[in-house]
Amino acid sequence: MNVVCALLIRGNRFFLAQRSDFGLWELPGGKVETNESLTEALARELREELNLTVAEANLIGMGHVQTNKIVLSVFAYPCLKNSTWTPREHSAITWTTTEEVLSFSVCEADRLFFRTYKSKLQELLK
Repeated sequence: MNVVCALLIRGNRFFLAQRSDFGLWELPGGKVETNESLTEALARELREELNLTVAEANLIGMGHVQTNKIVLSVFAYPCLKNSTWTPREHSAITWTTTEEVLSFSVCEADRLFFRTYKSKLQELLK
């Protein structure tokens, strides 16, 4: 199963949301539907979850990890301080750092992403 997520960056922090159903923390995103490109799926998921639109032209990085169940593709975007959105599917939201993120109960694939790309994330968040 293919899954896409957004790493929304503001200063030296990135956005993390808590799932309403399982209580785990995750990057916003979701499953790629049939006949949908990764970027189309991400755009749809961000609209559905956060009422947020990101421009592909603003992409500043990406990474992929694989668990035994999913292939996770993460796209990094800068998030302007005056950006606003409305969380629709999460019970809580926060802005966190690479040092803090693993203290949250994070979804398995996201945790693998944070561990695999820790040094690259630290570079993006400078």
